[in-house]
Amino acid sequence: MINAYERNIKDPSTLGYVKKINAQFLREDIDKGIEDILKQNTQAYEAISDLNKTAISDYKNMKQTLELVDSAKIRDREITKEKAIENLMKVIQAQGEKDLSNYALLTKGLSEQDKEKLELSMLNALMEKSIKQGENLKVFDSTLFFNRLNEFKSEVFTTPKAKQYINIAKGFDKLFRNDATIAGKINYTTTKDIKSPLATSLEGAFHQKLTQRLVGTIVRNIPTTYIFKKLDELSGGAALKYHIQRALERSHTISEFSKRLELSAKNSKFSNATMRKIEEITQGIKSTKENIIKQEKALKDAMTPLKQFGKNYAEFILKPKEALEKLLQEKNGQVAGAAFRDDLGGIDFVWGKDGKDGYGLAHILEKREKQYTRLGLNTEQIKERTDELLKSIPEVIENGALFKDDLGRVRVELNNIRVGLKNTWDNNNLNNHFVVTSYERDEKVLRELETKPPLSNDYKDNSNYSALNLNENNSIEESLKSQEPPLSILEKSQLEKQKKLESERLAKAEKERAQKIKNKEEAELRDKIRAQKNATIGKSELDREIAKSENIPFKEPENAPKTSVSLNDDEIHPLKFVIVNKSDLKPNFKNTGTQTRTAVDSKKVEEIAKRFDPKLIIGRGGFDDLPIILPDGQVIAGNHRIQGMLNFNADSRKKYEQALKENFNIRLKPNELLVRMPEQELNDKEIFKLASKSNENRANSFSDTLLSAMSSYNDKLKHLPPQFESDSVENLANQVARVLERDAKIPSHTQVENANLSLLSHYARNTPNNSFLEVFDNAYKNLDREQFKAFKEMFAHNSANFHNLNNDTMLENFTISPYLTDALDTSAKMLESGNRADNFSKLVHDIDYLVNTTDENGMNAFIKENKDAYNSLISQLLGSSFARFLRLENPSAQFYEFLVKAKDQMIENTVDIFTGTSKPISQINIFDFIKYGIESGKSSKESRELLELLPELEKKFNAHEKFLQGDKK
Repeated sequence: MINAYERNIKDPSTLGYVKKINAQFLREDIDKGIEDILKQNTQAYEAISDLNKTAISDYKNMKQTLELVDSAKIRDREITKEKAIENLMKVIQAQGEKDLSNYALLTKGLSEQDKEKLELSMLNALMEKSIKQGENLKVFDSTLFFNRLNEFKSEVFTTPKAKQYINIAKGFDKLFRNDATIAGKINYTTTKDIKSPLATSLEGAFHQKLTQRLVGTIVRNIPTTYIFKKLDELSGGAALKYHIQRALERSHTISEFSKRLELSAKNSKFSNATMRKIEEITQGIKSTKENIIKQEKALKDAMTPLKQFGKNYAEFILKPKEALEKLLQEKNGQVAGAAFRDDLGGIDFVWGKDGKDGYGLAHILEKREKQYTRLGLNTEQIKERTDELLKSIPEVIENGALFKDDLGRVRVELNNIRVGLKNTWDNNNLNNHFVVTSYERDEKVLRELETKPPLSNDYKDNSNYSALNLNENNSIEESLKSQEPPLSILEKSQLEKQKKLESERLAKAEKERAQKIKNKEEAELRDKIRAQKNATIGKSELDREIAKSENIPFKEPENAPKTSVSLNDDEIHPLKFVIVNKSDLKPNFKNTGTQTRTAVDSKKVEEIAKRFDPKLIIGRGGFDDLPIILPDGQVIAGNHRIQGMLNFNADSRKKYEQALKENFNIRLKPNELLVRMPEQELNDKEIFKLASKSNENRANSFSDTLLSAMSSYNDKLKHLPPQFESDSVENLANQVARVLERDAKIPSHTQVENANLSLLSHYARNTPNNSFLEVFDNAYKNLDREQFKAFKEMFAHNSANFHNLNNDTMLENFTISPYLTDALDTSAKMLESGNRADNFSKLVHDIDYLVNTTDENGMNAFIKENKDAYNSLISQLLGSSFARFLRLENPSAQFYEFLVKAKDQMIENTVDIFTGTSKPISQINIFDFIKYGIESGKSSKESRELLELLPELEKKFNAHEKFLQGDKK
């Protein structure tokens, strides 16, 4: 029987109740149940691996135990850890045999230590079930925890550590029940299924924001099993748990708990690690108390009414239903803070106004009554349906799902009812959101909301062209008969041959002439198309306009040597030495004006100011010598040097003056500095190129390096061929570098990277949301090094593919430049966090909102104020479809294949196999590219929904563009 049992065991890699496999045959199957309870994978071994110690020798008990294990289904390979432990606890809660409970049977033969760990595992599961999750934090619902605990018999959870676990949980429960500060903030609870004070702080009213940090601190220290493990790793772990428990028992407020724990720490000889744990707990609570005071003030500010909304009925604060009824009764005014959500803050109910640019309840009443009238409802039905909609607003706001995006749109939805909110007034941000509109989202209403039918995608030219037959009655004069003798047959043959040859020559010449004209026209057309496409490109960092002020006073020292700086062999700028007042110099670390610096290197400034070494600055020539300034005092090169010189201590100033005396025979006044200035007036591009070049080998950020590369290659980009041909991404990237680095026979890795980044920046121009430099700087800061390397190389090494697509004159209506920078930003953010399905789901909501709230011109109130809304949405779609490649093996090569095939795939995708029609190639646009991008990935519910919405978005976008063009005429 034992051998048969061993042969039937399916999975030996489990945790369980027994230690050995040979003589104690039951071990593996029982272990299987416990391991499945904990993790259902081998990692669970690390958590409770020492549970395998004792043996059960009683065969009768073994048989009963196996039956219980099977009833819990914990031997099922597919069962999850959560489901397995839930099943086991149900078995333990059951009655069992008359002489032996299920719990006693399952634990019979276990050592006290193993039994203790099993109980802690079950307590941990109960704890997890008692955690309530909100958007910004999670909290422990102590009431729910103890109610579930009471469902077990008294014989369960009797081991010392299990009792300690329960006692500490009781202590935290009592602490929060007695704390006056927290209790005062939980009177406005809106949560229905959570009863304990600690839990009600999760989704209550304004108090939630006040307790967020405190609850976060306590939850981090609630004694789950992993916390016990962490404490046990400390040399004073057991003692610390004891002191936490004692402090909880003796405290009636959070402040008192913090003080008692600190006092215990001082009186006990804890290890450094334990002391740090205590400090983490107490300091977290202290800082939270201070934060509560600050946030109480913020709460008062949030309850301040806006005078433009009229009289405020303050007695209805945090009473959304009563506030709604009051405003409907009075038909004027507002209730500031009528409702509250922890993810939005205070929400004002306002009566508002109807008519054009209406908002609030008045707007909702007017719009819905008109809408329901068009639906064919009678007066009584209209009133009933409108009343139902209005009465649902408090519940929708309280329990609805929030949809909030980067474009500023905020809405809450529940049961197909949508409430739109806004937190700006006259372009000023408000403390609270206020209700703007509300409507139903059922299909009938949405169809009715479409005031005009959409334009058909299957537009065809109805013009009929018939052949034009011209009947010309040209009179034909009879030729005079030749008086000359007739030609011989040979002569006639030769004459006809000559005529034929001449005719062919003339035809060929005419054909060549026509071809030249055609070629010229086509070239002009291609140039025109390229110019039109490139006209949509925004400005790059190199197109910056530098604002200049009045020239500062300066004097040129006598007999000063000549000096210069060069960008290359062809661009050399002579400089002169000048003496200026220190107060007139304008160092800049804000990435404005002449400078690309975004941060100051304080160590470098301090080194110059306190430990000045003349040899590192004076007499070195080029960009490394004395700083270079504009006539108005702005710094072209030497920002840190200027700042360091302005901060000279006495010793450094003395060294500086001595060096100038030795090198230039110059004596300066205490308020003077010697710098350099261009001899000739420079334009903005020349200034900026010099500033960028000066940072080439002293970059403090990735954007410094990037800008230097952009500056170096910018003028060479005009020499690029319209198209590159390649067989791999490596070959493509090297071709770009060879064109831009003509002097390098074999471009280095750095030259290849910089050349391709420069080309990418040519098409990824600045937008209202991002600059190219900001996108890469943020990616460098927020991604780990491997992620950033993949991000940088994937887009940079494929820069020529973007170049090819943009310059393909067959794709006359296709351009990616207006969207590329924001698309790069979206891709980086998706790589940092989130996944494709989540991002697609968000985009589905955003597009659905735009499609159903804009008019026939693709306009609504938000888009009027945010002109780039469509472009931003298109960029997000692009970035989301690009991001998946960053998670593949060899992203650059995968993305290369995707881009190389893009043109053919877009053409193929425009063919309608059912009607036999297709979109003209010249009309292929960015939406076709987005469709290709989405379809190239794995199909999902979210991707299918997105593809269904794309045509509607394209219609709205085209209508919006047409409307804007009409406005400009």
